[in-house]
Amino acid sequence: MSGPEPRTYVFDNRIPTLPEHRFLSDQVGWADSFRWSAMAASLAGSCCGTVVFTPSGHMVGMGRVVGDGAFFFYLQDIAVAPEHRDAGLGEVPGSSTISSTRSQHVPAATRSSDCSPRTARDRCTGGLASPATP
Repeated sequence: MSGPEPRTYVFDNRIPTLPEHRFLSDQVGWADSFRWSAMAASLAGSCCGTVVFTPSGHMVGMGRVVGDGAFFFYLQDIAVAPEHRDAGLGEVPGSSTISSTRSQHVPAATRSSDCSPRTARDRCTGGLASPATP
């Protein structure tokens, strides 16, 4: 007897749109975490990103990189819909955006993340931070 069939996803290497960002933010409990009136400008200032969909077109993940355009780049807004967690998707937006940053900007870019103990469980993925909470 074999295990469950692995899930498949479609990865679109681009910055999420404002409606996509809002949709997934609502899904993961971040609805009150942003100043939405400024989010369009924030997204426009991103260096690159990744948006993850199911084959049927349902958005289930996102991630983006922000930075100074020269040396410092930060993973931002890495999110995976709750029903798709534990499938390794949290690592994909992070690793994909790191690769894009290195190819488009600076091969040896310094990276960081904005994780805090309050947000670590949902936002810190891909081995880029050591969450202070289990």
